[in-house]
Amino acid sequence: MKPVSTIVRLGIALSLSMTAALVPSSADEPTKEDENRVNITVRLPADAELFVQGKLTTMTGDVRYFKSPPLAAGKKYAYSFKATWKENGKDVTRETEAIVRAGGTAEVDLRVPVEPVVKKPDPKPDPKPDPKPDPVVKKPDPKPDPKPEPVVGSFKLTLPEPTLVLDPGQKKSVALQVQRDHFKEPIKLTFTGLPEKVAVTSSRVAGDQSSGKLEVTVDKDAAPGTFKVGVTGTGGTVSGHATLTVTVSKPVVEKKEPPAKPAVVKLDVPPTVEVKAGEKKKLPVKVSRENFTGPVTVEFFGLPTAKKTVLTIPADQSEGELELNFDKGTKVGPIDVRVAAIGAKSAKAGGQIKLVVQAPAPPPPKDPVLTLEMPGTLPLQVGGFTKILPVRVVRNGFTGPVAVKFENLPAGVSIKDLTIAADADQAEAEATVTADVEVTEADLKVLGSSDKAKGEFTLKVTVSKK
Repeated sequence: MKPVSTIVRLGIALSLSMTAALVPSSADEPTKEDENRVNITVRLPADAELFVQGKLTTMTGDVRYFKSPPLAAGKKYAYSFKATWKENGKDVTRETEAIVRAGGTAEVDLRVPVEPVVKKPDPKPDPKPDPKPDPVVKKPDPKPDPKPEPVVGSFKLTLPEPTLVLDPGQKKSVALQVQRDHFKEPIKLTFTGLPEKVAVTSSRVAGDQSSGKLEVTVDKDAAPGTFKVGVTGTGGTVSGHATLTVTVSKPVVEKKEPPAKPAVVKLDVPPTVEVKAGEKKKLPVKVSRENFTGPVTVEFFGLPTAKKTVLTIPADQSEGELELNFDKGTKVGPIDVRVAAIGAKSAKAGGQIKLVVQAPAPPPPKDPVLTLEMPGTLPLQVGGFTKILPVRVVRNGFTGPVAVKFENLPAGVSIKDLTIAADADQAEAEATVTADVEVTEADLKVLGSSDKAKGEFTLKVTVSKK
């Protein structure tokens, strides 16, 4: 804001005083409290930046509202407005002033290069009339809008990898990025702070490019150390800077390694192994390594199962087992088996095993089994004659007498227990029925037992009348 005495605007000479700061407002209807305030509506492109009294505002949109604090009545106030935006790729700047008095409203349209329209409130009696009317000043001829000054622009240099480590005699490249802000000129690159025997080369960055490449070369005799290299880009009157940290490593002194010792593998297997035909057996194998690491392959030659059998002992182990599995038909007798161990770096070792195949072991004895055999049904009559029941036993895997008992007999029915001698395999049991027995049917349990085995049989008994 600025104090002025007289200003010519819209063909009227106005007496002005110091203006009060505007604040963002809304489009609501004025209230009684707004009698001495000024409401100003500004129309401009939605993406434009708006400066009020030289200060950038934060409001957005194509219509923006402002309100002043209470103003003194009878005086004129001036507010300056400036808007900037891009149109068809070009920068556009529009400026104007709004002349208002307390309780009034105004509209400012910055979209077209015209003067703002001032809306005056309904006339109110001033507390003190102006002693003199404002003189009428002839409106000057409109002048064309001044051409916007050309934008110089700027740029920024960035190194995505600002640190580079090289060995003497090595060459590396590093990327350079250019962030342009309305700057389309080519950029020349120069370098400062380079140590001796370290060079940085790069062609200039063309105006339509946003990246480049720096080539860093270190001579084989360059001194080790870490250095800050300044990278300066210049385009016309604009310049940008970046820093590259270059580290030259100490030269590596080659050490002569002593001649490698020969690799040695040692094999340890049992001299004699006995195995029965038809059985499985695990053959233990041990190895030791000298001057090498890695797995060891152990080969067996002459086994009855195959001409060559292979066992691999992993690199982190020194023992293994080979499972021997011969069927019952394998020839009984000694077999000479040759063993060879092979490791890395042509390490080899050999051994011999005498494999003795023995006759298969006799089968284990079977468990003794007792089986009872007799008719499945025994028919009886009330008051009838004694009935003979034949009982037969089958011994499997044992010998000796067998005792036979009858259980779960119905009332009035009796069957005598019996014993079948060791040299016999059958006997007869007598079954009788009393005269007062009811007609019935029942399942009898017949139990056979010896000192080595037991057997059981279910016999169905039916009782009927004559």
